[in-house]
Amino acid sequence: MLGDRPLIGDGAMGTLLYEQGLPLDRSFEALNLERPELIESIHRSYVEAGVDLIETNTFGANAERLLRSGQDHLVRDINAAGVKVAQRACVGRDVFIAGSIGPLSRSATAHGGLEPTAQHEIFVEQAVTLADAGVDLILLETFTSFAALRTAFEAVKEVCDLPVVAQMAFVERTGSFQGDEPVPSLTEVWRLGADVVGINCGRGPRLLLDIIERFALRTGHPLSAFFNAGSPDLVDGRFLYLKSAPYLADTAERLCKAGVNLIGGCCGTTPEVIAAIAERLKDSKLTVRPQVPIPAPPRVKVGSDPVFPPSFLDGPPTEPSVIAELDPPRGMDFEGTLEGAVRMRKAGVDLVSLAENPLASPRMGNVAMALLMKQQAGVEPLVHFTCRDRNLIGLHSDIMGACALGLHYILAITGDPVSVIGEFGAKGVYDVTSFGLVKLIAGLNRGVNAAGASIKVPTSLRIGVAFGSNVKHLHVQVERLERKKSLGAHFTLTQPCWDPERIAEVFEQTRDLDMPLYLGIMPFASERNAEFLHNEVPGMSVPDGVRRRMKGLRGPEGREMGCRICEELLDVVAEHSSRVYLITPFNHYGTTARLTEYFKERVRARARQQQGA
Repeated sequence: MLGDRPLIGDGAMGTLLYEQGLPLDRSFEALNLERPELIESIHRSYVEAGVDLIETNTFGANAERLLRSGQDHLVRDINAAGVKVAQRACVGRDVFIAGSIGPLSRSATAHGGLEPTAQHEIFVEQAVTLADAGVDLILLETFTSFAALRTAFEAVKEVCDLPVVAQMAFVERTGSFQGDEPVPSLTEVWRLGADVVGINCGRGPRLLLDIIERFALRTGHPLSAFFNAGSPDLVDGRFLYLKSAPYLADTAERLCKAGVNLIGGCCGTTPEVIAAIAERLKDSKLTVRPQVPIPAPPRVKVGSDPVFPPSFLDGPPTEPSVIAELDPPRGMDFEGTLEGAVRMRKAGVDLVSLAENPLASPRMGNVAMALLMKQQAGVEPLVHFTCRDRNLIGLHSDIMGACALGLHYILAITGDPVSVIGEFGAKGVYDVTSFGLVKLIAGLNRGVNAAGASIKVPTSLRIGVAFGSNVKHLHVQVERLERKKSLGAHFTLTQPCWDPERIAEVFEQTRDLDMPLYLGIMPFASERNAEFLHNEVPGMSVPDGVRRRMKGLRGPEGREMGCRICEELLDVVAEHSSRVYLITPFNHYGTTARLTEYFKERVRARARQQQGA
């Protein structure tokens, strides 16, 4: 199948069906039975564009995804019809037919979803049908989790011996939605035994090209790349991809020069784009990459379990516990921050959280500020470490340095992105994501660095992580938190939340995780503050009713209303938990001290009530 020239794959199926006016909420795969002539015409348009391979219209034709349209009983019929339609479109042409298999939905693989054996059987049913119908190979595509891809791969190999192209999708240079880092994940796919290892979908051609070029330097194994046509734009109420065919053909040419064996398109690519790629590459020869052995699995030196100093985290779950945030100063005037820390300590705050350049705006270093707080204010700091501001070397050294200074709590987060240009021309680093950072710190706690080498003396760092409480699909955040816990995280802080129903939902969906969760509460200082957070800060969502209560308020009146709203929310939190995370607005630490005292009294009052009952 593979030779010294790149093979050309086809492009998008869903994009063309959407352009036909078909709604996005219907099963495109069922069209293999309902409108086979339409699917065949799209396949034929790609064949005429000069492709060497087309994919069957079966990406989501598995029992779990088809259940949503009530067509799960038609899995075999839809997949078999998908192969027959593709075969008819290729009559008289030397074109390979790849049986397309996509991942299950996130709800199926998330915490509380389908058991692994059930997931395996779903892939088995689809794979055996595609193989029996006569595809030339199986193409696993758009998997955002290596674990999910492995499940599908093992299912395919159980029922057939066809070649397998296995492709993952990444949304950032640092990883996928599930936190899998690109090069290590692709190496695992190679080690798994896929005949071709590749990437598809994601954020656009530039990101895919960057990742594949880095991975190609490490392997001579066959590679594939099916890139999106950038991100869609909303034009007259419809989502359209506006990247030009020449630009995408340039990307394909660079992929060829990197040694990619199979090049095609994903979302937004059309027959015109594929024809431009085929024309550009018709006389091209692949760059030859040297054959190298599959690398051995990473060395993991597991030392003894880490020993931590006594902590409030180990206290009884009924005892009120408060983490409060103070921002380091924008300049060298840090006395006010120390004064705030003292006020926090007197109010009974357990941990003072110090952000690292929040909103990507430079401030005094939080490690230095944390040490000053501990020495001069007598508080225990929680130091935020972001993946944005340091490369992997800097993360290693600064985290070990923080531990050597006697700092024992770290919040591991990816970090707010810098602007397009960046303040002072700064750019984000992002060697790892928060998942990788948790894994790094957990390794240091075992006495080894990211390469598995001994650091002689283990660190003793309690690892905190962030939880997105305002997202549409909360179960995705629960799944991410579960993974962070498995990597070594000890506790979590949520984004600020102003919706009582969402607060209750967060506690409900995380109650089985057996992990201290501090629900974020942030008082507003004014109407302007509330509107800014709602409209301009990623991850923030302020309910309309709350914004109406803040309307027209500022100064002392604004802060008072912000406090009253938060006291109502703290009543809700106290019904579910004894822990809360208070974010201090504009370093008004008096507000945080007031809310700390209020919350502790509410928790103790509830405990007395329960004892009386």
